[in-house]
Amino acid sequence: MMQTLIPTFVPALDMHTVLLVSTVVDVAAIAVLVWLVRRAGRVRDAARAAQREALENLRRDLATLLADAEERAQALEESLGRRERSLGALLTRLERAERRTDAAPPRPAATASGALPELARRLGLRSKRGGEAATPDTIDPAEARLLRDLEVGLGRGTR
Repeated sequence: MMQTLIPTFVPALDMHTVLLVSTVVDVAAIAVLVWLVRRAGRVRDAARAAQREALENLRRDLATLLADAEERAQALEESLGRRERSLGALLTRLERAERRTDAAPPRPAATASGALPELARRLGLRSKRGGEAATPDTIDPAEARLLRDLEVGLGRGTR
């Protein structure tokens, strides 16, 4: 026969004791699971509360931003309105000034046959065609342009 090497405390484990120990272990495992589920629920609730608070903060910030944007839009609209009014006033003044200049008699313009030959004679300009006195037909175009500019300047009294 074979000898069993079971310690002396093993004979105390009978079927009832094994069932009792197994039940206690099962109850302890269930208690741990219940504690974990409740803890997860508390963590989830705390996360939801933090999310709600963040959402409320975002709503307040968004409301503040919208109010600021509306104030800026109102200020911009008022500024544009003032600018439109000032531009309208400037346009009205410009129209009045144009009407005044239209009503004023025009200044006599330089004529090719009138003042240009006289001015050319006074300046001592000669024609390119041989040294005779310059006439409107014989004056160099650049000299004619210079004479017109001088005549206009002298007519206004600026030169």
